[in-house]
Amino acid sequence: MTETGNTCANVPPGSSCTLTFTPDNTVVPQTNFTIQGTNTSALTAAIAIESGSTLTGINPNSGTASGGVGVTLTGTGLTDATAVTFDGDPATDVHVVDSTTVTAVTPPHVAGVVDVVIETPAGGATLTNGFTYVATELGQSAFGGTIACLNGGLNNLIAATDDNGIDIPWGGSGIAVGTSAGTIDGESNTTAIVDCLTNGIGAGCPPPGTIDENTYAAGICSIYSVDSLGHSPCELGNTCYDDWFLPAGNNTLPSGQLNCLNTNRDEIGGFEPAQYWSSTEDAGQPEDAAWAYIFSFFETSNFKTAEFRVRCVRAFTPLL
Repeated sequence: MTETGNTCANVPPGSSCTLTFTPDNTVVPQTNFTIQGTNTSALTAAIAIESGSTLTGINPNSGTASGGVGVTLTGTGLTDATAVTFDGDPATDVHVVDSTTVTAVTPPHVAGVVDVVIETPAGGATLTNGFTYVATELGQSAFGGTIACLNGGLNNLIAATDDNGIDIPWGGSGIAVGTSAGTIDGESNTTAIVDCLTNGIGAGCPPPGTIDENTYAAGICSIYSVDSLGHSPCELGNTCYDDWFLPAGNNTLPSGQLNCLNTNRDEIGGFEPAQYWSSTEDAGQPEDAAWAYIFSFFETSNFKTAEFRVRCVRAFTPLL
């Protein structure tokens, strides 16, 4: 450490002066030392030299313009990081793992290359051109899954990265939940199904707690959670996505949620040539049947006791 400034050459009685010290690159723990001029009282000063922050990497280093990408930043001196920005836009859920690792979730931003900045008590650090935003497209990872549908409204969807269940019944055989008209809104359907089958809300529904959510298709989606780094269940400190639902069916139009998953199955990935449940009952026999989709083929009504695959989805707002 070097003294680089001194206004104490001639100080009148009762006045003050300033000493300026500039640290070098050596880390020094807090050290007490005495400062005293001629004919002055002695003062004790405490100085510590901390390591400055560096930002050396980010993974992944590119992602969708819609944001929602969980990233891991690496460097040094990152303890107690207070903020991460992408071209000045703040990331969310900044979580300090340790002095060399911080996680965060990207904000939305137009396509292009941007600087990434991390703020810490030891001083900010910049990773120049550290992250590349790319135009929003099907198949990109974001918001806890894979961008699956971009048809607007209720059909802007994120799909889970893998099937959430195989050999799963629709549940509630003999009970008409009332979702036969729900051909575009799987979120509302899922709420209605769980309210009836598990929470016992509604005429003809079983007593509360009779049917566990993890035993039927819509229930499995209602309790699914995954965080911004792909951990399921969610881990503390990361963004947790827990608003998943079973997509609506019996709709081969662009507004059809399960139909959209089938249409975009190659971009989404992970689907089998098998039947997948929707959350829509068959209006002709709502007590006993619901709609499913044989992927790569067509939609069909099946008994609720049949055991098919489940792929959960959640809504999101894309930046196109």
